[in-house]
Formats: sequence, C-alpha cells, structure tokens
Amino acid sequence: MAKIKLFEKGFTPVRYIRYLLWVAVSCVPVAGAVGEELLYHERLMPAATAYVDLLLCANTADTYHNDGVSAERYRNAAFEVQDLTDEAGWSPAAVAATVTKLLESRSDLDLRDDDSPESFYRRNFSFERCEQELQNVRAFRKKGVPAL
Repeated sequence: MAKIKLFEKGFTPVRYIRYLLWVAVSCVPVAGAVGEELLYHERLMPAATAYVDLLLCANTADTYHNDGVSAERYRNAAFEVQDLTDEAGWSPAAVAATVTKLLESRSDLDLRDDDSPESFYRRNFSFERCEQELQNVRAFRKKGVPAL
C-alpha cells in the first residue's frame, strides 16, 4: 500500500531510486568538512555502476521474481565491489561522490510514461543485465578496481 501511494504522488521509479540512494549516500561521512565539494572520479564509475546495479538487481530478484538465491548472489557481489574499492584505496567520500554523479547522469535506464514499478525494474534489471554485472565483478576481482 505504501509503495502505491508513493508512486501516486509523483515518485516515478527512477525518482524513487535516486531518492533512496541519495539518502544512503548522505549517510556516508562525505568530505571531512561541511560544505566541502565532493569530486567524483571517472575511473571509479564502472565499479560504482556495478555496485548500484547489483543492489537494484537484488531488490528486483527479491521483490518481483521471488528469487532469494539470486538476490543474495547479487547483494554479495555488490558488497564485494565495495570491498574492492576499499582495497584499491578509494575513500567513502570518493565513492559517495561517484555514485551521486552516476545517479545524476544516468541515461541507460529505459523509463516509460506508463511504467509501473514492476515493469520498470523487470525491464531495466533483467536477469541478463544482472548476470553481466556479475561478469564485471569477476573482472574487477581478477584485475582489481582502478586505484586512486
């Protein structure tokens, strides 16, 4: 019921995703000083994309496919990306800034006027796309996330 009310009030799936991720990113200690501008890092963008997409894949698998096994695989892979960025020396501030930039500039999601949350998630975070993100994590594991 709460989901429907949010979408009736103008929260499109993309706005809802952006809002949730903005809240999550805002909780990260960002720059050491209030008002200091965050700079995103282009080299970190592929890892940030994999991280965000895998979390959304996990949500889609849980919510719309009732597939807890796949959801857990995607979630664990997202956490692995997070660990790899830590190991590569990226600060939480750099990751937060890059995720924020990703969300502001995202153009690869297919949003349609008549979308329901379910159709949006199923189309944009399909099994094929999620499996491709798992392949990206394997590549990060093998080659590492680009260092700072």
